[in-house]
Amino acid sequence: MVTVNDIEMMYDRQLPSWQLVGDNYAALEKMMVREMVVNGCNMVIQYNPCRSTSVTDNINKSHERPCFLCDHNLPTEQLRISLWDKYQVLVNPYPLFKHHYTIASTIHTPQRIAGRVNDMLQMSKCFAPYTLFYNGPYSGASAPMHMHFQASEEGYMPIEKQWKTNPRREVM
Repeated sequence: MVTVNDIEMMYDRQLPSWQLVGDNYAALEKMMVREMVVNGCNMVIQYNPCRSTSVTDNINKSHERPCFLCDHNLPTEQLRISLWDKYQVLVNPYPLFKHHYTIASTIHTPQRIAGRVNDMLQMSKCFAPYTLFYNGPYSGASAPMHMHFQASEEGYMPIEKQWKTNPRREVM
């Protein structure tokens, strides 16, 4: 069973062993963050120049390049931890947060949550206290061609605070 300790040890080894990653995590110190409320919804806006490559990628042309989440295309410097032989945990080289992980499927398959909710719930136990999340192919995922989840430091995303105070509604 993969533990948070295993993941954090990989993070501690990855930053000094891969210059790109070390530089991108150091750049987080220069990131500008602004919190605001829009139509009653709390938002965190961040400007981080090291993410420009990732967030400006044309997802419609992603099929024309080698998949950067497939094991055989990962940089030799990239460390990984196997999770249930179905996923591998990677330190995200273009971070949004101090501890930012990508949990990529070992099989090249499109970014779709269908059939993966149980995996996500089980992963959330492995990653506690980190927040596990899914970005859909048209909501910011820079790899819509390869199934993956992400994990971040707990407490950064506004929804983590809001769910405790917002009224509950039954989902049908």
